[in-house]
Amino acid sequence: MKRVVFAFAAVLCCMFLLAATSSPIKLKPRVKYEDRRSVVPEMTMEYTGDNILVFSSAGLYDAVVVIRDSSGDVVCTESFAVHPEQPYILMLPSIDAGEYEVEATIGDCKLYGEFLLE
Repeated sequence: MKRVVFAFAAVLCCMFLLAATSSPIKLKPRVKYEDRRSVVPEMTMEYTGDNILVFSSAGLYDAVVVIRDSSGDVVCTESFAVHPEQPYILMLPSIDAGEYEVEATIGDCKLYGEFLLE
């Protein structure tokens, strides 16, 4: 019985550590798309250590992600296909601590967000 309790406690600790190391990146449209008939694609991102996980709940589409540092210099650019319910792992190069901006382009729609690397 002690082993089961200990194993359960260890699993809970690991889950809390993993949850603490990832932080969501809130994406917003660059411009308002109210006058458009097309729907703005839904995409979410999470920053986890040296990676950014890209999620989509609907649709299959091509995306281009550009990451810039606080001075506006491009740190990373990657294009890939986004599959529904299957995360894409964007591996970041070794970058310094600081504030970064993520811009995702899907067709003619641009989403952006910010994350802090400590």
